[in-house]
Amino acid sequence: MNVLEAISILDQVQFPLTIEKVRWEHALHRVLAEDIIADQDFPPFDRVMMDGFAFRYNDWISGKRQFLIDGFLGAGDDPSSFHTGECIEIMTGASIPSAFDCVIPIEKVIVTDNSIRIPDDYSPKEFHHIHLQGSDYKQGAVLIEKGTKVSALHIAVLTSCGYAEVSVAALPKIAIVSTGDELVDIEDTPLPYQIRMSNMPSLSLFFRDWSSQIQMFHWKDHYEEMSAKMSELTEFDVLIFTGGVSKGKKDFMPLIWQNSGFQKLIHGIQQKPGKPIWIGKNDHQILFGLPGNPVSALTCAMVYALPWIQKHLGMKRTEVTVDITSPIAANQQLDLLVPVVYHQGHWEILKNNGSGDLIGFSSAKGIVLIPKKSQDSPQQNRLLYFGG
Repeated sequence: MNVLEAISILDQVQFPLTIEKVRWEHALHRVLAEDIIADQDFPPFDRVMMDGFAFRYNDWISGKRQFLIDGFLGAGDDPSSFHTGECIEIMTGASIPSAFDCVIPIEKVIVTDNSIRIPDDYSPKEFHHIHLQGSDYKQGAVLIEKGTKVSALHIAVLTSCGYAEVSVAALPKIAIVSTGDELVDIEDTPLPYQIRMSNMPSLSLFFRDWSSQIQMFHWKDHYEEMSAKMSELTEFDVLIFTGGVSKGKKDFMPLIWQNSGFQKLIHGIQQKPGKPIWIGKNDHQILFGLPGNPVSALTCAMVYALPWIQKHLGMKRTEVTVDITSPIAANQQLDLLVPVVYHQGHWEILKNNGSGDLIGFSSAKGIVLIPKKSQDSPQQNRLLYFGG
């Protein structure tokens, strides 16, 4: 099984999605479960774009250059009382009265007492400096599509449409389980045959914006204890394990997962790094068994676990083909998942010392799939993850 075949299998895993309403201030980084619809035209009225003076274009066409000022209109003022007059002083953001159809900026006119003079070399146009009603969007238009991850700029749009509350996809609860006798806590000094655990901290922060609750566990390599502890994870929607997925004597996890009711979907992908990855599901949970190697674990999280969560929340998986200025030779047997950086307008292979180089990998801004060599089809380098 290659990478794209594994992604295709994973994309078929679906669970019912819970929708919830949240206030706008809690919608940041959430995934919309409804389209955001314009409740009015944008702009909602003929809006003045400059501080200046409003007049009639036909008056200027007929040769008129001197205009009496017949009042002042500010942003938020009712324009309905201004039916007549030669011109009015008007401010940016005001609704221009229907009697006028042109605005000249204040710095372009000569103001004397209660009148203005338009210089002979100034050439206005009809609706000059007026943002016409509905010229951006009409009432009823879809402004932000369902499935969009909400940014701060989106908040400005949805609140301008009156969405004090908005429907979003409920975030999953995620359990992150790190396995291995060799792992010690961050604060501890490891013995010569031990290492500090890094998978749990990095993965917990990696998924932070995509979960309502993340809980971390560390399990020792003891079959009976591991089997018993599976019952502690029933409340979670997504289970992410690191370690214990290969074919070593203490790689108990695949058997434990299947004995706990998980259906195996994937075990082993012809890829580097992360070849031993295990993915399964039961009736309400999905489980990602990632290799214990930190680079392999993070790579698999970027390529498989996070995209599945995003798709489950209603986002579309987007993959683009990219050119790499520092090409790498394709492998004969394995798809390569290569860390890349974006530098001066180009994607470049991240220089590192292989799958064990966690420090070098930490600079990655994306993961590119370089498929194994094939005589049947041209090589396409797909950007499967972009972030960093």
